[in-house]
Amino acid sequence: MFEKGVLVGLFSETSLHPGTGTTTGVVDLPIQREKHTGFPIIQSSGLKGAMREKAEKLCDDKGNRLLNDGDINIIFGPESTEHAGSIGITDARLLAFPVRSLSQVYVWVICPMVLDRLKRDVDILKKTIPQLPVLPETPQVTDGRFLAVDDSGLDTKLVLEEHLLIPGESTGVKEWIVEIKKFMPGNNNNGVYKAVREKMDDHLVIISNDDFTYLVKHATQVTARNVLNENKTSENLWYEESLPPDCLFYSMIVAMKPRGGNGTIVSADNVITKFKSAIKDYIQIGGNETIGMGWCAIQYVPESGGLQ
Repeated sequence: MFEKGVLVGLFSETSLHPGTGTTTGVVDLPIQREKHTGFPIIQSSGLKGAMREKAEKLCDDKGNRLLNDGDINIIFGPESTEHAGSIGITDARLLAFPVRSLSQVYVWVICPMVLDRLKRDVDILKKTIPQLPVLPETPQVTDGRFLAVDDSGLDTKLVLEEHLLIPGESTGVKEWIVEIKKFMPGNNNNGVYKAVREKMDDHLVIISNDDFTYLVKHATQVTARNVLNENKTSENLWYEESLPPDCLFYSMIVAMKPRGGNGTIVSADNVITKFKSAIKDYIQIGGNETIGMGWCAIQYVPESGGLQ
């Protein structure tokens, strides 16, 4: 059983391709999705690998590594089967998904199923972080409607992709926006993230589970990519799916007492402290790093004072 845990938000700064390999479908390289819901995810194995790579390369201003091999092996586990790592990382679940809008460029959508999952995950972490608050009641919304704050500035008929939605009751939306923003970077509400956080104040809407499922399945980016031969003719054409910038994911990081290895870490608290010191600011996740994809900003949810 884990002894310590923390919630982390991942905000995509560039297009994101957590791939599943090739398929025989229309899209040659699709993204990772949950089998039963179709919601996009970032599988924990790939997320853990990206985090380990960042920790191994992290250096101070003088070029000295911040974590030695012993500590990295204690946290993530050695390449051998000598002992397991002391960190556990869950799949990164989609929290808010940006969808283009006819009148507001884009809005973020979320649904009751996602909110209920977040409440269950927070309840799990309360075993080690009892200060985490009780999250608001989950609003209910029917197909074809959207819930937004009263002064959102959104049209009474909201067009998302080819979907036309009309307003429903706004009860509870503002309270949820407050909580969801705590997973976004720049939680001091200034600096480079001020504008995007202010946009979320008005332009995050709650829609039905069915409408959300349709949009996250059909409103992703599909890009045609090509390899040309020396004669400048096509040698290999394929279609690749990716998630757009401004997606918000979250993951749970849990820690146990070190299970072996030689390093300076002796407790679960040490594991989390060392982990957070190395995995911060930005991380690259998924494929196509050399063409600028996969960059995500990291935001840890504070352990005290609620989700801030």
